[in-house]
Amino acid sequence: MKISFLAYDLARFEKIVQHRTELVDTNNLDLSEDLCTKCGQCCRIKEWLPNGGCKILSQGCQYLLENNLCAVYSQRRVIAPNCVDIKSALLGCILPLNCSYVQKNWDQICAWYIVPAKV
Repeated sequence: MKISFLAYDLARFEKIVQHRTELVDTNNLDLSEDLCTKCGQCCRIKEWLPNGGCKILSQGCQYLLENNLCAVYSQRRVIAPNCVDIKSALLGCILPLNCSYVQKNWDQICAWYIVPAKV
């Protein structure tokens, strides 16, 4: 099943995020927007894998521009209500290992983080 920040099995994803929220003190995660390197990987379409992880595909969300910025960033919660926030993306293991959010928080998430495969 392919997932993106706009179209995916939201109930399954939320269940995974909720379970992992119980494994880590989310108040200690560094989710500062300053960490973002604008790589655009968080906005790529994902495909669920049997192990609970995902594969990051090359196709991006419909609002992802060629420069890896979101065309509707300031209004994304209104225009794309299923756009996943960075904390949920981190807890849901849909960010690649080289993502600065994953790297910065690795000590807190390494015990359960399933590194996404990349096409």
